[in-house]
Amino acid sequence: AQTFAAGIVSGLVVLFRYEIGIAAAGATSMVILGRILVAKDPSVSPIRAVFSKLGPYLAGGLLVTGPLMVFYIWQGVVPDLIYQVLLFPSKTYAVNRNLPFPIFESAFINYVVYAPPSIVAIYVYLLFRGLIKDIKSIDYKSGISIFCAVLSSIFYIKGMVRVSPIHMCLSFIMSLALMANVFVRSISQYRSYSAVLKIACAATIGLVISTSLAALLICVQRFVPVKYATISEFPTVITKNERLGSFRNRIDQAQAIDYIVKNTEKNEPIFVGNSRHDRIVQNDIIFYFLADRTPSTKWFQFDPGLQTNAHIQNIIVSELGQKKVRYVVLNSLYDNIIEPNGSAISSKIKTLDDYIATNYIKVYECGSYRVMKLKIG
Repeated sequence: AQTFAAGIVSGLVVLFRYEIGIAAAGATSMVILGRILVAKDPSVSPIRAVFSKLGPYLAGGLLVTGPLMVFYIWQGVVPDLIYQVLLFPSKTYAVNRNLPFPIFESAFINYVVYAPPSIVAIYVYLLFRGLIKDIKSIDYKSGISIFCAVLSSIFYIKGMVRVSPIHMCLSFIMSLALMANVFVRSISQYRSYSAVLKIACAATIGLVISTSLAALLICVQRFVPVKYATISEFPTVITKNERLGSFRNRIDQAQAIDYIVKNTEKNEPIFVGNSRHDRIVQNDIIFYFLADRTPSTKWFQFDPGLQTNAHIQNIIVSELGQKKVRYVVLNSLYDNIIEPNGSAISSKIKTLDDYIATNYIKVYECGSYRVMKLKIG
């Protein structure tokens, strides 16, 4: 019953965010299989053992995800799903999104990316040195350690394409759980550790604490209200947007949102793009949420290699025309961001830019934002 319930939880996680759910299911399956291998009950065949232990877990997951899979097949969206989840990322994600590991960085928080592999490496060393008995006997506590180590490693490998604190945060969280679990279970043996191992442990803990404090400082700065005298610098401030809560957003963004809210209906679709779409790093996707307006296209989250190609731009243009979208918001904030990857190279595709320039006219501008309105006639 517990294994079946765990499968249901994993299925719910898949619905929340598929890669996290699949990774968690993989890590859990590894723990279950490891326990089967350690038990080695001669009276039960390996196949039967796997079926009896792993079967309920997989059944619980399918109970949640199965109906959604059937619905996807019925709606005919499986090809789009395969394209966005497998085909597109495998061909262009690494080329257009990869970032190098930090070596000489001014922002100390970036060095947090070295914490997860350090913690996992220490755990693996303790395993092979026999200082932790997780391999010989997989109980509740050791199962948690193995789960955290495997999941942290999976998330780290996933984040290695785009090396940054935000993309490594899942791996960092799981490594913290692993560190806490191992620390509690092995603290009594700390005196028997070699000098090298003690230094490695101290350095890793120091890295975790210092980078966490740096992250905390950034969060505190974002919550502290600050009054500015001028708008020309477009600082981040606390606004009255209820959807933003206590977080800050830029003044020019807040003013552009205010203009859209006052001039559109709540159920009216808008399009939020960049000032150019032949080269993309990212886009202001949160604008839709803060303005409480729906996107005019399902391709509203921009990725280099996707919205920069002719096929997707033609679809967006077609949807703008079919839905008679009145307002387009263009943001130039990301124009000057150049990353050391394929996103820095123009695709030479100007279909979307030409369509907007031909069919829309500027009615409002503030900072990096231009609000364009559909021409009449």
